[in-house]
Amino acid sequence: MSNLVDILTRAAQEPALNSATLRQFTTLIIVAKGNDSTMGELANTLNAPPPAVTRVVDMLEVVGFVKRNRSQKNRKIVYLTLTMKGEALVKRLVNYTSEEANVLE
Repeated sequence: MSNLVDILTRAAQEPALNSATLRQFTTLIIVAKGNDSTMGELANTLNAPPPAVTRVVDMLEVVGFVKRNRSQKNRKIVYLTLTMKGEALVKRLVNYTSEEANVLE
């Protein structure tokens, strides 16, 4: 149990982790797993209305975790990619999740 407390304490001290919401974490993981994730695909995957997804992506873009790229063939299509900062955060999230899973087994 002490190990789990240590993990949660470290996560709470990580500025990028303690201010993010579950929807933001989920969005980062989906973008990390997807090849050329689009805003539309993300909205479908999250089962959320596009305006709600736009707000989440706006915040993630402002803090530098994701980048939007418009399709050159169809400007209505917006692809999402993780920035280097976003990739680093996802790696930390996966590490925390893995450590928590090991503690709970």
